[in-house]
Amino acid sequence: MRRLTPSRLLAGELLLLLLLVAWTAWTQLRGLRLGVIDELVAEYWVHGPQPPWAWVPFIHPPLYSQFMNGIDAAAQQWLIRPHELVLIQGAVLQGGLLLLAAWWGHRHLGARWSLLLLLLLACVPSQVRPFEQYPLTGVLLTLAALAWIRLASGGGRGAAPAAAAIALVTVELHLLCALLLTGLILCLLWRTPARRGPLAGAALALAVLFAVSTWPGLYEVLAQASDAEDSLADRRGVSLGWTNPLLFLPLTLMFSSRLRSRAPNAVALSGGVLLFAAGVLVLQALGLAGGQPFPYSFHYFVLVDPLLVLVAVMWLREGYAAGLSGRLLGSLLGLVLISQLLLSVQGHLLLWWNPHWIWILGVPWG
Repeated sequence: MRRLTPSRLLAGELLLLLLLVAWTAWTQLRGLRLGVIDELVAEYWVHGPQPPWAWVPFIHPPLYSQFMNGIDAAAQQWLIRPHELVLIQGAVLQGGLLLLAAWWGHRHLGARWSLLLLLLLACVPSQVRPFEQYPLTGVLLTLAALAWIRLASGGGRGAAPAAAAIALVTVELHLLCALLLTGLILCLLWRTPARRGPLAGAALALAVLFAVSTWPGLYEVLAQASDAEDSLADRRGVSLGWTNPLLFLPLTLMFSSRLRSRAPNAVALSGGVLLFAAGVLVLQALGLAGGQPFPYSFHYFVLVDPLLVLVAVMWLREGYAAGLSGRLLGSLLGLVLISQLLLSVQGHLLLWWNPHWIWILGVPWG
């Protein structure tokens, strides 16, 4: 009998989680077609087709328009609703994200910590309601962040163009991604002085390309927003959406100077995630970004959920390797894991008019 090694456990967990993703999407697809899914909570598809390559309210960049039009055209070609196609592509992207996390985690964190990483990623509450371009943008943002880390760690000659290109595409899908990437690059510049030249050059190139590509659409929309100050009062409010707030707890380990010196990549990712969170909360408070309360909240934090999970696991791993208090780490691990599981279950239940439909439709003979 073969010994059950951590690597084999990871492969088995990955297979089970991929099956769970497929089962969840299939069950929701059946519920969507029967009309027992609460689409006010799920949303899936809201804004519809857009003018090609146009900046559209509310400050959606050009690739968003192309994504929406592409989904609409594909849905017509395949004779299904755009809502269904968004649900299917969300499941495919979630599966791809799990595969990426398994590969990257096994290589950089080890098989044991990758087990935790995959479980937390599979139970991200927002994953149960894929919305328009957000699943794609979240995966691209994760790839962009890992590409910048690779560049700072001594990547080859193609690392800088690759990191800049992925970042540009990501930001052109959703502007708020620029907040995370800016914080990440600034932290990498500070933590890796030997790579400051390539990092600064790539960051400058990204900034120039972004400014050129957003002219004049972004500036026109901002000018219109500044002329409508009275309407912003109705949009003010602060919400983390479906993101688990307890995932931020492991990031407090960054205040330990001993851990910071051990984990420059975790510091950089934390800086990016925290800048994103602070920026979105400020925009919500000013009314420039919607802050609807849970469960009808907007999807902004969906973008950083994968990286937030990743950096939380990285800090727990570093704390364990540095010999921090087992009681402290155990408490953090327990809080993060239990809350993530409970919020994921709650998210599933909120999508259905009656939770019994999950079990009725979740079996082939239902």
